[in-house]
Amino acid sequence: MTGDSLLMIYLGSLVYGLGYGVMLPAISLFSGMSVAPQQRAFALSINMIASGLGTFLSAYVFAGIAAAFGSNWDRFPIMASSIGYLIIAAIFCVGLIAARRTNLRKQEQ
Repeated sequence: MTGDSLLMIYLGSLVYGLGYGVMLPAISLFSGMSVAPQQRAFALSINMIASGLGTFLSAYVFAGIAAAFGSNWDRFPIMASSIGYLIIAAIFCVGLIAARRTNLRKQEQ
């Protein structure tokens, strides 16, 4: 399966849109909840600046990574991003499990 098919492009856009539509509000919510109420606007602005900066710099970063590995494969950025997201998701899940265990221990005491 490749992006040569219009159906695959639509499906990929749908999956991307669903993921972005779920994650962007969640990240904004967590950013706002992690600081004092008077600092929420600043935290959200930093969040949006970092998002835009990451989008801009990602092409250059992936070009550098691909050059370092000697790869001229067109799908390298997608594969590298997928691996990175899986690592981040695993770290997030471990953090959630650790936080849940800590909360359960506190409730038992």
